[in-house]
Amino acid sequence: MSTIIWNDDYSVGVEKLDTDHIILFSLINYLNAARIWGSDNNIIKPLLDALTYYVDTHFRREEAMMKSAGLDDAQFELHVEEHRQFEKRVLEMKDEFIASADADLGRELGDFLSHWLVDHILDIDMRYKGAIKDKWNEGNNQGLG
Repeated sequence: MSTIIWNDDYSVGVEKLDTDHIILFSLINYLNAARIWGSDNNIIKPLLDALTYYVDTHFRREEAMMKSAGLDDAQFELHVEEHRQFEKRVLEMKDEFIASADADLGRELGDFLSHWLVDHILDIDMRYKGAIKDKWNEGNNQGLG
């Protein structure tokens, strides 16, 4: 996949979450560029580590904000399950790639990350946009920095 570039279509209307998404786009773009340039695991592994760490940070923040905004329990649980499945798949692919440094697996990982994030934001995240935007743009964002 080519470079993913942030635009307002991806905005969920909450600055903290939009900033998280921009950072995730950047990390995925760095990872894809490093892979394309033929970088070795000394470059790619720290990028994967940073990405998995930031994914965890973002998901926990987003889930806490969703819960606080009073999203429907069923919708909330589906969203959390999407996050857990993504985390599981990324960790599996990361371990496989680090063990093998297979270029095809690297391409598969990069494509998966790029497509999943874009699709997740435009579909799943947009489902909570109204509720969370209203709640978190009223200045009620303490403690989730």
